[in-house]
Amino acid sequence: MTQSEATDSGATADRRSSDETGVESRTIAALGYLPMLFLVPMLAGRGDEYQRFHGRQSLLLFLAFVLLWAALWFLGLVFGRILGDAILLGFIFRALAWFLRNIVGTLLSLGYIVMMTAGIVHAAAGRCWTMPLLGRYGIRNWNP
Repeated sequence: MTQSEATDSGATADRRSSDETGVESRTIAALGYLPMLFLVPMLAGRGDEYQRFHGRQSLLLFLAFVLLWAALWFLGLVFGRILGDAILLGFIFRALAWFLRNIVGTLLSLGYIVMMTAGIVHAAAGRCWTMPLLGRYGIRNWNP
């Protein structure tokens, strides 16, 4: 199965086995999933497509997390501060803001941690695992 077939069918793209990638390459690719370290595999592995693959995927994961948190913050601001001052319905908007910040924000953070951990495990094992939604987008648009 080629990479484009794996991407189109939604299956994971296990293009390399752990025997084909070196320990250093797998370590650098796994390191890239830690927050703000996505540049390490992108810059250190300029000639290594395996490291670049995981660097791009971790960049997409981090950007999605930051954008979703910014959207939650903005919605919490609108509902909690602006609409929360309404005389009759203010308590409902404040409760909605609390729910967004605390419950949805916690679920978003847990999802980020799960995806980050899965990326680290797959990168350390030498597999080019594509994340659901984000991974396919990154492969389709950034693959040379």
